[in-house]
Amino acid sequence: MICKMSWRKRRKLPPTVQVHLVDEQTVEVFGRRMSSDQKDLIQVALGQPKRRQRYQVSNETALPLQKLALDNKWEYEGVPVILLQLMDQLRTRKVDNVVTDNKPEFKKVWESLHNHQRVGVLESIQHYKGKVLIGDEMGLGKTHEGVALITYYMHEGKTLIVCPSYLRYHWESALMDIAGILPTDVCVIKKATDAPYGRFVIASYDIVVRDDCVVKRKSFNMLLCDESHYLKNRKAKRTMQLLAMSKRSTRIVLMSGTPALNKPIELFSQMHMIRPVFVKYSTHFAKRYCDGKMTDYGYDERGHSCDEELHWLLKKVYMVRRLKRDVLNLPKKTRQKVVLGIEDQYLEDIRSSFKQWRAINQSLVHTTDVAIKQRKNHQRKALVSELFRQTAKAKLNAMKLWFKDFLDKDEPVLFFAYHMDTLDQMESVCGTRPYIRIDGSTSAEKRHHYVEKFQQGEVKIALLSIMAAGTGITLTKASSVVFGELFWVPGIMIQAEDRAHRLTQQNPVTIYHLLGKDTLDDHVYRKLIDKLKTLDALVDQRGDRTLEGTEIEDLIT
Repeated sequence: MICKMSWRKRRKLPPTVQVHLVDEQTVEVFGRRMSSDQKDLIQVALGQPKRRQRYQVSNETALPLQKLALDNKWEYEGVPVILLQLMDQLRTRKVDNVVTDNKPEFKKVWESLHNHQRVGVLESIQHYKGKVLIGDEMGLGKTHEGVALITYYMHEGKTLIVCPSYLRYHWESALMDIAGILPTDVCVIKKATDAPYGRFVIASYDIVVRDDCVVKRKSFNMLLCDESHYLKNRKAKRTMQLLAMSKRSTRIVLMSGTPALNKPIELFSQMHMIRPVFVKYSTHFAKRYCDGKMTDYGYDERGHSCDEELHWLLKKVYMVRRLKRDVLNLPKKTRQKVVLGIEDQYLEDIRSSFKQWRAINQSLVHTTDVAIKQRKNHQRKALVSELFRQTAKAKLNAMKLWFKDFLDKDEPVLFFAYHMDTLDQMESVCGTRPYIRIDGSTSAEKRHHYVEKFQQGEVKIALLSIMAAGTGITLTKASSVVFGELFWVPGIMIQAEDRAHRLTQQNPVTIYHLLGKDTLDDHVYRKLIDKLKTLDALVDQRGDRTLEGTEIEDLIT
């Protein structure tokens, strides 16, 4: 017996008037799915001399729009009531006093902080009351701020620090070196069955999700999650586990230089963990801030909308964030695009895959069957993954030639790649030159040792995995960063290059992106530039940064 799956037909969405906050005095008005005549009505209601796609007006000017939408049977999406109430509360918000009596550990940390770090700590205590997302840009010293908050609240109860496994000993060292905490008071959890002791417990994201984890059954006064973008997927097991644990904690500190790596929906779980009252439901969040809509493939929440309002909400009740350009006088960072010519024999598979990709895209345009569309979409995703692998393989020889010439400069360099095969090939290019390699198989102890060797000048070459070595380490001995491969997520690329561009860097930093001509790199590079532009507008309201670099070379192999 053959069963046919029935698909619910999506209703046509009505004309919609959307109003969102820009700041306390200004809102932005945007008409969706409207004819010219309907847009004229909005223009008249707002008293504007010229019709525009979007209007920025005062709150009072936008008030007649709700009645206009009701009279014309439009949908009206105004500023959420909870945000209007928040605006009233902020006008009379009282600032908590910072009490340092009988807190010698906090005083010790405070003396070691830079001015911008002190401001961040004070804001976290006075305004956010120990429930905060510290989103300072990479390289500004978030660890010191985290240690300061830990020592400030340590007398209220125990603290749990959750971080990627390779950062556990980094946090152990930070507590002992920065705050003078005794080793017997710091417990590093090495396996799930370890029983925690002391006032400070450090565990990895991988351990806390284990069914036999002892730590997750305990209660802690403070929960600190380092690299909190690990919680970007609200459906992931570790996110749900830490959300449950956070409900038992009075203080919640999340830390990430890139709280949203790829798209705004990644902020939801982090915001919900800190203050769920403003972002209760993911569907409401996605509809308002992610341009959420139903498609043939399910609910699409990959977009962005109401960017200014989300930025305002983040800055008012969730996030402390400063940029390097604003608080540090770091040397300049420049990017250069190196286009590698690829021999035809290595492009045959790639051209074949691109041909299949175009065929799938064409079939998706002409088919109306939802089941076929979903199947084709899965095929396209698998094909793109294969193209990613084929691109890395095709440009290997050209990449090796370029890197070999670069090493002749005899200067410290970081080389990032995604595939293990690429790192293996770069090892052969190093020849007799000493180098370090950090990938997913490198233990935490070895990572620390390798970083020290590089920083002390014992080796000048660091071969690094984008995913495994893109966070949590400082490699400022180098001022040249090479990306042999690109990755789809701009936040991960920025994190990786900022291993060199951070505090203690004395020289201008140059980033090289090695792109294979006529490969998937062309597409990925354009997507990275567009995505970073969107995220910068949302999180920082900045437009001065781009991943696009100056093309300096076309190497024909």
